[in-house]
Amino acid sequence: MMWRFLLLASKQILLLNIYPSCITNFLAREFYIEMTKNPFLNALAALLYISIVASMMFYAPKFEGRVDSVVVPIAMLSLFTLSAAMMGYCFVLQPLRLYLDGEKKTAVTLFVRTLTIFGGITAFFLLTVFFLIQIQGIK
Repeated sequence: MMWRFLLLASKQILLLNIYPSCITNFLAREFYIEMTKNPFLNALAALLYISIVASMMFYAPKFEGRVDSVVVPIAMLSLFTLSAAMMGYCFVLQPLRLYLDGEKKTAVTLFVRTLTIFGGITAFFLLTVFFLIQIQGIK
């Protein structure tokens, strides 16, 4: 089994060396996902990512327990870096493309609308938590 994997990997490396532009163009077409110009969908994409990360952080200790290792800070810094990249993708990528294409007003409008919608969603969740705390009497 291992030799098949190594053979396949060596063939792929050979192909990448012989036909780098063909492979790169193929991968770009196959795996490229266009970011939407809809600020509501951009904000929802950010919310989805945050919900997934927060759920993992909330439920992971229940499955694994407490881990005292240097791996935990490394994982947290890696997650922070990934989160910054994901939020940049959700909030900045499309406005930056528009701005560089000369559509400055459209770019600024898209960025501000995305931030406003995301701020509204965040305010909704914060108010929901605040009212739930008030109803339950938790301090």
